[in-house]
This record gives sequence, C-alpha cells and structure tokens, in this order.
Amino acid sequence: MKDDGCLFSVIIPLYNKEKCIARTINSVLSQSYTNFEIVIVDDGSTDNSAAIVKTITDSRIRLFQKENGGVSSARNYGIEKALGKWIFFIDADDILLPSSLEKLYKVFISSESKMDIIAGNYARVTQNTTDIYCSRTYSGLVREKDKYKYFFLNKFAMCPGSTLINKNLLRNIRYNERFCRYEDLDFMLRLMHNATIYVIPDILFEYCLDYTFASRPLSDIGKDFLFSMDFKGKTFWEKCILGEALYYATFSYPSYRLVMRKKYRQYWAFIYIANFLKKGRKLYRKVLRK
Repeated sequence: MKDDGCLFSVIIPLYNKEKCIARTINSVLSQSYTNFEIVIVDDGSTDNSAAIVKTITDSRIRLFQKENGGVSSARNYGIEKALGKWIFFIDADDILLPSSLEKLYKVFISSESKMDIIAGNYARVTQNTTDIYCSRTYSGLVREKDKYKYFFLNKFAMCPGSTLINKNLLRNIRYNERFCRYEDLDFMLRLMHNATIYVIPDILFEYCLDYTFASRPLSDIGKDFLFSMDFKGKTFWEKCILGEALYYATFSYPSYRLVMRKKYRQYWAFIYIANFLKKGRKLYRKVLRK
C-alpha cells in the first residue's frame, strides 16, 4: 500500500502486564497494513513489563516511561507523543486481529478523510468461551440523531481496540485523569458529540477477560466514572446509556446503593427504562420504528 508517512499511532498504556504485553505487541506488529507506529506508555510498572518491551526489536515501537498516574493519564500522554494522524488505542492485554488496521485504512481511503471516528466490533474471550459483542452490528455512516441510540442498543461498539479516531478530534478532548474505571465510557460519550462516525461490522480485536481488572469495583469510588455521571442536559438515549451503567453500578457497589439512589434520584427511573428497552421486546420494536 501507498506510504502516507506515519498514518496511525497505536497507543498502548502499560502497567504490570508482563504476562501478556509481548503477545499484544506482536499482534500489532503482525498487521497486514504496516504504516503505523506503536506508542507504549509504561505507567510506572513495578514488574518486568518495560524490560519485555525492550526485547522486541522494531523501529515502529516507541517506549515512554513515566510515573504512575493511572490508565487515563497514560493514554493522554500517548496522545501527546503520537506522530500519526489517526489514533488507535488498545490495552496491553488484548489481541488485535491480523487485518484490523487494513480494514480501517480502507474505510479511511474510501471516505477521503471525512470521518472523525471509524468503529468496528470485537469479541470477548476467556479460556473457554468467545462472545461477539455486537451480534447485530450496524454498518455504514451513523446519522447524527442515531448515534447515542445505536450505541445504547449495541449496534456498534466504541472502546480501545475497536475505534480509530482522527487526531484533530482530540485537540480539546482528553480522558478524565480522575477515572480509572469506566473511563472509556466517559471519554467515548464526550467524543461522540461532535463526531462523524462510520461503523464496520468486522471483529477487530479480542478483549481478553482473563487478564482484565476493569470490571472490579474500586475502594476509592472517586476514581469510578459511575459516581460522577451527569444526566443533566443529556438526550433521552444518552440518559439510557447512563441508566444502564447505573444499573450495573448497583451490583458492583451494593453497599453504596443508597448513596447512588440519593445522588441520582431524579434519574433513577432510567435504570428501569434502560432495562425495559433492552429486554422488553414489544416496546423495543415500537421504539425502533420511531
């Protein structure tokens, strides 16, 4: 393919992932499309993660080491160091499938750079199971009015490993460095506001649940986006997204249910609305026709 300079910057935040970081890096290096750099931000690892990265010889790898500041801080640092015109995040324990960057590149070329975000699908993998995240994924340009609706209905995914972002979109948007749980949801919801989104149905990466700690509750709830959600001024479908997140929060933090109910009392009904729209098939179909 034609060399466009450094087109893609693949950013990998790294913290104590010595068991899997080589596998993740090699999955990126094995891409059929080769015009990219890998920006690895070691966020103060205390194991051999950085040493393992240094054993992998490839001129496209750039390793930066900083004091520990959390995953959001590491990703923001990577944005600042990135040379590419497009940003692609992937976590240090996930696997990028061999033709993923090529598929994203083809959309970029066909759209003549008019897209802000190109999003694909992914698979959640454990030792024994594989689960496709969007079983009925959308394909093509997402209309402005449908962005949050389709996101809520799981018609497309936006997360590290599945999403290519035009760097121009990141001039004024960064990860909130307070958060290290559900920080992706906060970031992606803000990113979607002024973005043109194109969706492809292809599975781009494997989200490896055996290594992840993201689903585990935090002792410091101030670091969890679920305790800082702002429903005010949001559209109906944005509130449904937040309502669904709030529903899962009540299970993650059972001892804080009364605290959450008091904090979100005006919007507590969106827990039930979100669940009903996902599970109530008759009303679900009526809403989709509108």
